Amino acid sequence: MQYILHITQQCNMDCGYCNTPKTNDYMSRETAFKVADMALANAIFQGNKTACMSFYGGEPLLCKDLIYDTMDYCHSISHGKSVRFTYRITTNGTLVDSVFIKRCKTMLDNVQKC
Repeated sequence: MQYILHITQQCNMDCGYCNTPKTNDYMSRETAFKVADMALANAIFQGNKTACMSFYGGEPLLCKDLIYDTMDYCHSISHGKSVRFTYRITTNGTLVDSVFIKRCKTMLDNVQKC
């Protein structure tokens, strides 16, 4: 099962076709971690081998620390369990840098560029 974390509505671009309202609301670490806990519990209950966390926004890479913290948390809670977390991100790609690529290279299953 895929869990979509809409972590921000902020964006670093101002595309004319975008109708996403840009607010200053950001997902908290606590909320992201609760979703991870729920994803793990549901995967175990359903007998799934994976749980997918999908980062979405606005531009989710404006919240790289939250993404990193969530992936680290998912790794820590799934250690020794039969479930592996996978990750996806929908991004405009403008904030992808070498640090992000190095940090996520082995953890991201799918990067979707919009």
